[in-house]
Amino acid sequence: MQNALALISDPTGGRLPEHLAGLITATESCLAVGCRNPDDAETEFVLGRAAEFAECGEPTFSGVVATPSRRLAVCSVGHETIVAIATASESTLVRIWVDHPQEPDRIVIAVG
Repeated sequence: MQNALALISDPTGGRLPEHLAGLITATESCLAVGCRNPDDAETEFVLGRAAEFAECGEPTFSGVVATPSRRLAVCSVGHETIVAIATASESTLVRIWVDHPQEPDRIVIAVG
C-alpha cells in the first residue's frame, strides 16, 4: 500500500470524506481508515462476515455503508483492490476492529 490510508466502499466508488477526523472517517458511502506507514510495516486486512468475529468485542467503528453493487472492497488510495466481499444488500452494516489506536497493522472488517 502506498499511503497510510485505506478506503472501504463499494467497488464502483463512494464519496470520500472531505477531511480526516481520527483513525476512521466516514461518509454514507466510504470509510477512510488510517493504517501503518508502509515504510514501517505492512498492514494486514481481514474481511469477513460478522458471525466470524463475534468474539472480537466492541468495535472501533460500526456504521452503515452504501453498497449499490452488493460488494464491499478495501482499496488503496491508488484504487488497488486489497480484498473484497459480496454483501447481502445495497446498504451494509460494517464493523471495524483495529489493534492500535493510531497506526494499526491489523484491521478486521466485518460485514452484516
